[in-house]
Amino acid sequence: KQAIYRRKYEVMGMVLTQQEEFLKASRKAVKSAKSSPAIKELMEIKKNGGLGMTKKGIAKEISLIEA
Repeated sequence: KQAIYRRKYEVMGMVLTQQEEFLKASRKAVKSAKSSPAIKELMEIKKNGGLGMTKKGIAKEISLIEA
């Protein structure tokens, strides 16, 4: 019985470690994206439209990129 619980806690610990690493990586990506001029330009185009496209057209293209 002891081995089962020990393994269970090992697996739970690994899952928590993976979640923490994912959150760290996502925070780092968001932080670098906020300071990126390309992302700022993309958000400006998304809000106002541009490049000969409407806001809806831009939103559609961004959703295609995200998928």
